[in-house]
Amino acid sequence: MNFVGTAAHDTGESPVNLRAAVYARYSDENQDDTSIEDQIRECRDAATQKGWIILDEFIRSDKAKTGKTLAGRNGLKELVELGGQKPRPFDLLIFHSTSRYGRNLSDTLPLIDLLLFYGIQLYFVDSGLSSTNPNFRDLYLMHGRNDEHFSRQLGHNVKRGQKGRVLAGYIGCSRVFGYDNAPEEHPTRKGRFGRPDIIGVDLVINPEEAAVVVRIFEMRASGIGCLEIARTLNREGVLSPLAKLGTRPRAWSATTILRILENQKYVGKNIWNQTRQVINPITGGRRKEPRPRSEWEIIDKPQWRIVSDELWAAVQHQLKRTDINANRRGGLNRSRASRSYIFSGVPKCAVCGGNFTVVSGGPTHVRYGCYNHRFRGTCKMATVISREQLEKQLLDALAWNLGDSELRGEISRSFREQLQQALEAHRKALEAAHKHGDLKETRAELKLNRENLLDAIERYGMSDALQARFEKAEADLREIDAVLTSPAEEPQDIASEQEIEEFLKQKMTQIASVLASNPERAKREVQNRISALYFEPVTLPSGPGFKVTGDLRLFLTPEDVKLNTCLKMTSDLYMFAVVPIKAEIPGTIPSSGRPRLVAKRVIADEAVLAA
Repeated sequence: MNFVGTAAHDTGESPVNLRAAVYARYSDENQDDTSIEDQIRECRDAATQKGWIILDEFIRSDKAKTGKTLAGRNGLKELVELGGQKPRPFDLLIFHSTSRYGRNLSDTLPLIDLLLFYGIQLYFVDSGLSSTNPNFRDLYLMHGRNDEHFSRQLGHNVKRGQKGRVLAGYIGCSRVFGYDNAPEEHPTRKGRFGRPDIIGVDLVINPEEAAVVVRIFEMRASGIGCLEIARTLNREGVLSPLAKLGTRPRAWSATTILRILENQKYVGKNIWNQTRQVINPITGGRRKEPRPRSEWEIIDKPQWRIVSDELWAAVQHQLKRTDINANRRGGLNRSRASRSYIFSGVPKCAVCGGNFTVVSGGPTHVRYGCYNHRFRGTCKMATVISREQLEKQLLDALAWNLGDSELRGEISRSFREQLQQALEAHRKALEAAHKHGDLKETRAELKLNRENLLDAIERYGMSDALQARFEKAEADLREIDAVLTSPAEEPQDIASEQEIEEFLKQKMTQIASVLASNPERAKREVQNRISALYFEPVTLPSGPGFKVTGDLRLFLTPEDVKLNTCLKMTSDLYMFAVVPIKAEIPGTIPSSGRPRLVAKRVIADEAVLAA
């Protein structure tokens, strides 16, 4: 439903030559990049008609991201952060439509207020809605409510269509391991790209995969656990239903095995609407919640049967007795206790590149190890370490490195070299600007433009458009004058070695103090300053262990880098400095008994951690 036509929207007047950023988004992972390209093209066309200048370096997009939440939409978040900088890198943010911006008013309205506070104008191409319109907020609310309603109605329509297909004997989901999809085409109706429309999709048994399904059921019925089944299939190279994703290999896991064992399609029953999917509005995470049995749709499909009733019953009896219970491993599903795990999410296995995470133990005996080894059997690194010893002795290693005078000296020298190189590059840029006279020519053009604007204001009076153009010309002139009046050569010694070393010492002491505070503060510091710690298996005199390597960033933002009032340029140059992390950690190979914990001291320049 369209409440207001385009002409009624675009009543606010925006000046020409505005510097514009562009944002595009699509939500369906089945769509492709052409959706983004189409949106950007139409934004460019609109900008050309308005006389605005699209800045290619400020075009951002989010692909396959829902508009129901801001979580995971890093392209939009980055533009908002950029818009808050001073001076602003762009004046205008263009969207193809309000729905591409978002479909949740509780998210989009506060962000609009923030962008307008930053002085960023907003423009939506398809409706011509501009933030310069005096009625912008009311008009945006109408469009936003439409977008929310469309999203809810779309979900309802999709579910209704799925139910109709299920009741007609087709599947209401994607591919199922053990079967091939068999689409049924409409005899006359055409679908996309001129091909026949698909009435529905049935399942046809895939003999090779069906044999694997039967084998999985037989192994579990004989008492073999899901984890051991997954490891066996991985060792034999049997392809898993899961595709390779990032560092995650295409491999069987205990969870995949369990889902197969609980899927009643293998006994000829199509059960639909058992769960519903909900989205966490803060994290963007999705989870499934069970629906009441009264809402289920159960359709008999005897042609789908792969597993006998006797084998199915035997497996269900085994599952009721004992099996994997992820709820007991707090670190794997973010239990209350796991929120205080200081290094959560940071450790990585150096062998396979996967996560080095909680693999066993209760809240008081948590042990870290390679996830791919423990739960998939695709990595050979079997060594583990207790969480308490890992955290205590890695923190000791960080504290020792942050306090080591020799290491501080090396970091200070590296930091000073970077500073001198950056200042030299800045000096050469200033020399070039003075030498070629480009800025002077630009200044002359701006002065002439400003005089013409003054003539127009005197003749026709002040308007919002003329005022904005005049203020921009004034601001550009001030920036050029600041460069032209600055010295062409920066001083070589803007800070002594002692000043830099003292500054870095204070920064390291501050970080060490935070790491020694309560676990939640220490965790935030670790998450912000350490991107990854790599655990490599080694053989130590005491037995199996790890070599741990990584870097800790000293500065997170340009505002972190302020030596003193004389160094006004230091923040703009944003020096990069890290504290190297190096530790050797004696570990243990899991056995039938719980490993004994042995504490050791920090010696020399290496932190020795015991497991």
